[in-house]
Amino acid sequence: MMSLKISCICPTYDRHSFLKESIKMFLNQTYQNKELVIIDDSPEAFDIDKHESINYIHIPVNNKLSIGMKRNLAIKHATGDIIAFWDDDDYYHPNRLQHQYDFFEKNCILLFKDTLYYKLPERNLYKASEKKQKELWQFHGLILTSMMFDKKIWKYFKFKNANIMEDLYFVRSATKVFDYKVIDNPNMFVYIKQPKCTWYFDF
Repeated sequence: MMSLKISCICPTYDRHSFLKESIKMFLNQTYQNKELVIIDDSPEAFDIDKHESINYIHIPVNNKLSIGMKRNLAIKHATGDIIAFWDDDDYYHPNRLQHQYDFFEKNCILLFKDTLYYKLPERNLYKASEKKQKELWQFHGLILTSMMFDKKIWKYFKFKNANIMEDLYFVRSATKVFDYKVIDNPNMFVYIKQPKCTWYFDF
């Protein structure tokens, strides 16, 4: 039985060094039936090597697009059956997509139970307490920035035009109708906290 296609969506802006490494991690994924859809509204386009599984869309605009708008645009261009968040500045283990796909169910959102945090430029690795985790991630403390979900859900629930908590609004709305599943994160994903993050928090 052929595996379903996973469309990884990547909103980005003027972080070409991070994007370069993120593309490498995507190409190193063991899961084969995949694509990476990048929406970039940087002033100048990123000089990206052409690859059949990468759809790079450069949209130069006078005013930056919100992350929510870029997520919606990426999904609009996605050709897969499954959507996976792929932010440009986080760490993804080569088995990340396969690990999540093994738990995938139709009409469902997959969420990691927890994550490690790697802070730049200090290069410190953190693990949040359960209390801090719930404070940071306001949907039961679950990790939203690495979610995977059935693309059909997006037909009914779009991402809010916002730079922060657009993922929270989406999940809160969608899970009123659709199921969600919590899975372990055996370091398949690590949240990278760096100075250009749109979401500020500290430990």
